[in-house]
Amino acid sequence: MAEGAAAAAQAKERRKEQLRQWARSCTNQEPAEPRWQRRRRRRRRVGDGDEEEDEGDRGSQGEGDGRAVRFERSAEFLAACAAGDLLEAEAMLTRDSGKEVIDSTNTDGISALHQACIDENLEVVEFLVNHGANVNQADNEGWTPLHVAASCGYMEIAEYLLKHSANIAAVNSDGDVPLDIAEDDCMENLLRAEIAKGGVDIEAAKREEEEVMLRDSRQWLNAGKIEDIRHSKTGASALHVAAAKGYIEVMRLLLQANFDPNARDKDGWTPLHAAAHWGVEEACRLLVEHFCDMNALNSVGQRPCDVADEDVLSLLEELRKKQEDLRNEKEANKRAVIDTNMEQHPSYTNKHRRSSVCRMSSKEKISVQDQSKERYVILGAA
Repeated sequence: MAEGAAAAAQAKERRKEQLRQWARSCTNQEPAEPRWQRRRRRRRRVGDGDEEEDEGDRGSQGEGDGRAVRFERSAEFLAACAAGDLLEAEAMLTRDSGKEVIDSTNTDGISALHQACIDENLEVVEFLVNHGANVNQADNEGWTPLHVAASCGYMEIAEYLLKHSANIAAVNSDGDVPLDIAEDDCMENLLRAEIAKGGVDIEAAKREEEEVMLRDSRQWLNAGKIEDIRHSKTGASALHVAAAKGYIEVMRLLLQANFDPNARDKDGWTPLHAAAHWGVEEACRLLVEHFCDMNALNSVGQRPCDVADEDVLSLLEELRKKQEDLRNEKEANKRAVIDTNMEQHPSYTNKHRRSSVCRMSSKEKISVQDQSKERYVILGAA
């Protein structure tokens, strides 16, 4: 129970941070981050450890010129719902394309429904669901509104979402279903009862993504052609996802199919950035063995070691030395093959050329020519 309480506390803190991120994102200035780039919602290191400057901290004005930033319609809708201004939200849904606006998100992938759950605002939750909001929409870390309600212990909201087809087996990027991050005993009991009633196989749900990726990877390897579709928001490849989540067999198949180990997402992150950040040791080893670039810089100049989980920093240093040894060994083997070929080739050439007249001395040439004349005379006489 102690571990569950600690996990729930961490989850709740992540939701609070999402709220702060949302407030900043209204300026539409902060670049989106892939889901694996916020390990436990901690700040990423830049350079020698200085924290990144948040664009939202600069306010909604221009760089001192007094020009106001014009918000997009989606940001205005998110703000109206967050403020509980349902009249304005209703007007926007009527005026604009309702479906496009109602499921719009901020840079963290948080929708108005996510935010209403974070704020424990059942009235806004009901308003959004009644207007067609997607109850199973996932944010950039795979959290659905039910994950939010479960982690925060908001029973009424969780019950309402479940009555409106919320997926009890939705798996987030940490591999957790809502039950795994439930806040308290009452929430656990509610979710367990729902799982039992629906006969849901939670373990199968958790394996589903990896199994789909295994199937696709085998098909690509057998066909000799990779048909990966990048994530629409983050630009993440299949190898990024597998590295971040520790799908090692998927990685082996992808690399065997010649998947680029240095593929980059929209923020310049390579699979090694992802594996290092999430502390997936075996993924780091596998990528290094396939000669990934350990010094690759992302869009803000960070190497994999700069964004790595502290637990894998020493491993990365060890792997750096190992990769250098492997590279030297590979070069040595390559030179050995070249040297062997060079030794064999002259031997064959010299043997062939020694029978040629042009390689003989003048005296030898005359002797051969005389012999040829004698053979010609004998053959002519015959």
